[in-house]
Amino acid sequence: MTRDCDALPGRDDELAALEKAAGRPVLVVVGGPAGAGKTALLDAVRRKWRDRGLKTIHICFSAGGSDEFGIRAALAAVCEEFGTRHHACPPGDPGCSPSGPALFTELARLFEAARPAAVFFDDLDAVPNAGFTVAAARYAGCTVVAACREAVEPTLLSALADEVVDLRPLTDGEADELLAVDGPVDPAVAPAVRAALGPLRGNPGAVLAIRDGLRRDGRLVPVRGVWCLAGPAAPLALPPDHDLVREVTGLPEPAPELVAFAGGGGRFRMDDLLALAEAAGWDPAACGRAADRLVETGVLGYEEHGELVVPCPALAAAVRTHVGERRICVLHAKLAEYLLGGVGEPAVAAPIGPERPMFAAGEPVAGVEDGGLGPGAVAGRGAGYPRGAGELAAGVGDGGLGDAGVRPGPDVVAGRGSGYLRGAWEPALVAEQVALAGSELRSGPGVVPLLVREAARVLSADPASAARWYRAALVHCATHDPGRVPELTRSLLRLLVRLGRYDWLREVVAETVDGGVPTGQEHELAVAAALAALHTGVPVPRAVTERLAAEPACRAPLEFAGRWFEGRDVMSFDGLVAAFGGFRLGDAPDAAPMRDQLEIWTGRHDLVALFGFLFGDEYGAPDDGPLALYHRVITGYHRGTWVEVLSACRALELSGRPSTPGHGLARLFAAEILSGAGEARLAADWLAAVGDCPFPALATWAECGLLWRSGRLPEAIETGWRGYAAAAEAADRGNVIGLHWLLVRLAMLESQACHDEKVAELRTLAGRWYRRYGGRRLKMADLMVAGLAERDLASARSAVEAVRNHENQGELMLACLIAASVADEPRPWLHEAYDIARRLGGDLLRMTIKARMRELGVPPPRRPGASDDLSPAELRVIGLIQQGLTNRQIAGTLQISEKTVESHLTRLFAKTGCRSRLDLATASIEGRLTVSGTDRSGTA
Repeated sequence: MTRDCDALPGRDDELAALEKAAGRPVLVVVGGPAGAGKTALLDAVRRKWRDRGLKTIHICFSAGGSDEFGIRAALAAVCEEFGTRHHACPPGDPGCSPSGPALFTELARLFEAARPAAVFFDDLDAVPNAGFTVAAARYAGCTVVAACREAVEPTLLSALADEVVDLRPLTDGEADELLAVDGPVDPAVAPAVRAALGPLRGNPGAVLAIRDGLRRDGRLVPVRGVWCLAGPAAPLALPPDHDLVREVTGLPEPAPELVAFAGGGGRFRMDDLLALAEAAGWDPAACGRAADRLVETGVLGYEEHGELVVPCPALAAAVRTHVGERRICVLHAKLAEYLLGGVGEPAVAAPIGPERPMFAAGEPVAGVEDGGLGPGAVAGRGAGYPRGAGELAAGVGDGGLGDAGVRPGPDVVAGRGSGYLRGAWEPALVAEQVALAGSELRSGPGVVPLLVREAARVLSADPASAARWYRAALVHCATHDPGRVPELTRSLLRLLVRLGRYDWLREVVAETVDGGVPTGQEHELAVAAALAALHTGVPVPRAVTERLAAEPACRAPLEFAGRWFEGRDVMSFDGLVAAFGGFRLGDAPDAAPMRDQLEIWTGRHDLVALFGFLFGDEYGAPDDGPLALYHRVITGYHRGTWVEVLSACRALELSGRPSTPGHGLARLFAAEILSGAGEARLAADWLAAVGDCPFPALATWAECGLLWRSGRLPEAIETGWRGYAAAAEAADRGNVIGLHWLLVRLAMLESQACHDEKVAELRTLAGRWYRRYGGRRLKMADLMVAGLAERDLASARSAVEAVRNHENQGELMLACLIAASVADEPRPWLHEAYDIARRLGGDLLRMTIKARMRELGVPPPRRPGASDDLSPAELRVIGLIQQGLTNRQIAGTLQISEKTVESHLTRLFAKTGCRSRLDLATASIEGRLTVSGTDRSGTA
């Protein structure tokens, strides 16, 4: 485990408390759970004191031998630090005991001889009587700082301690800062880490362990200078050497298996525990005790309906890796076979009382009397369970074994030595275990009907479970019910599309094709294969393509997917309908009322929106994968949530084949956003990554925007006209993607350069393209350029209103700027443009608009926003915090001292009322950062 770190976020109060103790003969005990950062805190204080010339000794009991009092560790530390030789009394001497004065005297003399200013003791819990050695250092007059776990009861230390410093869990913002110690971290990383750690989200050691493990596994990788999470859908696991993982995996069977079972995502309840024990061949009492121990320590918990859960998913993932997926599947198979095998013969009707348990075998309920499940348990299905955890066998009273002497009813049966309700095993539980067992379960004649029946029953209420069970039924059909394969395949393909489970869809298609394509389903499989490939970013396997493309009707979807991955041409809506329209159930939707919207979605290459229109309720929008990420990019760009857009752009770089149109377009949007924020170098990096682009208008728009914002107006204009020539050729072939943006940007650049004749030429070109192709986008471009060229406020105002209804914040800002340039009263237009730039987070955009206000004599807007009341240095600090930089990294970027950064933050907290770096960044991004009235004068 990583135990040291240069930064100590969230430990300012603790550092201050230890600083007060420096040079004083006091004992300060630092307490906290494993991973709380005790060692890092001690190391930071020790370095600080040594830099001031104070002599210190660091004694780590976990690294210095295993004697009862930690004497060997103390001697080794003193000798290493000062080269001193000192001989304590031999361990066999009667005086060498906690009650004997000789040992204590020798230890005190040892510390007096070394004359350290401070002694730091770490890992006190590693030796039985560490307090004895600590007391000797305290007696010698040293400043003593001793660290121990909360679980340890240091009675001697409690009596001697002058102060106890407990390390609290980090806040989310402090944990996020810890993740970013080695560089900016993408905003999507911290929430994923927090979700994986659950109750450990504030534990520094756990946060660092996850971070370091992700790096070792190649899943935390830099993308254009920002650390990003690769494969976010895969579980995040604590490393095998983490204390908690070693503690759980070191327990005897079945404890690790129970954790793996409960953390596997399937339903596993307390009242299924005995069945699992009997199916796996475990001792039921031992199984109960293991469950009790795991619940008591917080490793396991159970929800309202008695379902067992692992509160820390990262721990569950680590334990599942240790146990092994095949072993887990085997256990699921054993449990499924047990549940499918029946529960036995009716129990003998006999009185039940203290002399006779209700079980035919005469065994007591596991855990009720032997401590396995605790005194609060009742008998249910042959085992002790928490009260209310499940169905109870007849005659069981709340005391555990039916003291009232009630006879079991006719539905009670004896099953392998335990009492069960006949049919008490819910079919859903059986179906779930069969599905989780996978290929480890031997197929039987009753398996497929059970799975199909249960899937149909829960289809509307729980379609995800239905999909799992249909999929398992399809696997078992090959052996016992091949006639159901076509029916199940058709149902499953459409269900997976409706659920958005394109990863499963890809596997089902491959398995079905490998097993033999059902007659008449070639086209459905081809469409499903193409949909799965597009959404997962993994091209259709060659074997699947070769098998399905033999049918002419199957080629269109497969070829569409192939062209998408090659990125060699632009997409058309008609081509999309031709490839996938036949998969839709019912009549095709009427495209006429949505002609403009469909044209926009097609121009953006937003397949998620287009599939949603084409398939309607039958389409499940994906949560992850390249299409989902690109959809986030394009919708976020238009809404103006640019921080989220950049995060999705980085994630897209790590998802799917990088040559798709979505990847190229996302890079262009990233370049545009970063150039607007004044990050010219990063913008150029994203632009260079685009390579050969089938969208010349959009590529030129981004490139000349970067040049203009870099102060190279003539070069931007030259690049814009050169790119327009290529864009016009593409438009003649029907590719007008980005042409409207290029025309407007080029007109604004020529207007800034006072080239009125060029602006007039662009007015003619914009009108010509609009008359040829129509559409909302070219109409807006025509209105904007007309307003600029003819100084026509009516056209400019119409453009503003048209864009406002279109919900594109960047375009709306430009339309407002154009209206301001031709209006007699530019103030409202410039103020609206300024507000948009502030919300977008583009510092350069905002400063450019502010400069335009000064030119026109328009005062900046006065509102609760804080931007106008903060200094440029303070705004820059806030911007770097938004990027995830630590104080040290901000200092390096701005070429100032770390102390100056801290001073900036102190003033910012005082001015804005924010309480943490995270609050400051969030308020700034969301446009709600305010400065209190008392601080508007500039006083902190």
